[in-house]
Amino acid sequence: MPEVSVIVPVYNAAPYLEECIESILGQDFADIELILVEDGSTDASPDICRRHTAADPSRVKMTATCGKGLSDARNTGTRMACGTFITFVDSDDKLLDGALSYLVAQAHSTGCPIVSGVLSRTENISCSGARCESVSCDTAIAASLYQEGIYHSSACGKLYRRELLADAFVSGRYYEDLQSFAGIYTAAGMVAVSSRPVYFYRPNPSSFINTWHSKRTDALWAVDSLRRQLSGKSDELRKAALARSFSAYYNIFNLAVTNKRPEIADRCHRFITKHRAAIIADRRVRLKDKLGALLSYCGRRAMELAAQTLNI
Repeated sequence: MPEVSVIVPVYNAAPYLEECIESILGQDFADIELILVEDGSTDASPDICRRHTAADPSRVKMTATCGKGLSDARNTGTRMACGTFITFVDSDDKLLDGALSYLVAQAHSTGCPIVSGVLSRTENISCSGARCESVSCDTAIAASLYQEGIYHSSACGKLYRRELLADAFVSGRYYEDLQSFAGIYTAAGMVAVSSRPVYFYRPNPSSFINTWHSKRTDALWAVDSLRRQLSGKSDELRKAALARSFSAYYNIFNLAVTNKRPEIADRCHRFITKHRAAIIADRRVRLKDKLGALLSYCGRRAMELAAQTLNI
């Protein structure tokens, strides 16, 4: 049984997939299985997956989900996984050198069921002075929702005990990691959070997050779900969930304005004006979101002009 199962959902990632796979198989931690979940690609991605499966059958597995999306691909990979731990890598990204050995070492030394590392937008990393601390799930959830420092809600850049992830992601939805992470953290109880970069997040102008798609409104579903999940929790967690929701609603408002979707902009504007006073009063809210809340008092037209000027 391998110690780590690395799950890579694959969809039309041929320009980057070789590099992604090589970054995993070339780690200095060899006790792994790589599970490639091919989701109906129309480019050369399936051929690349099959070639690596044939070349290294003891470590590389391939399965297909036929266009079901990222959530299903991750759930499928998790069900196949045999490792004590699981980590996810998107097929246009890569693991940084030494990432797996570091994450596994921290999991063993801290005893935490989750270890979270830093997502980096550069491959030129320095690991000197990296620190790792164990924090409660509530502390990690709140800091992630406030988008503070090294805390993040991404499914990637983390090592999980396998039992935490049984069908963890909602089928057919985007922003599934944002919607699910609080429940996963709560089940874990403690999270080890490290300042060491472990994952290269490739800037991709054609990716889902950088283009308009009707599914972008799943961000609102995700934060609405988070507020419901945390509604019975501490005041800190409820405020954090509202702060993350405000950020999402403001971002989708800007996108709806620039992409001429007035019905979505209307919904977002109602949320923004309802909660802007609370956002301004919360000392942990990011300055960017506070400025957005203040701008909303100048009227919707001012908000629309800002969105169009910045071409958000």
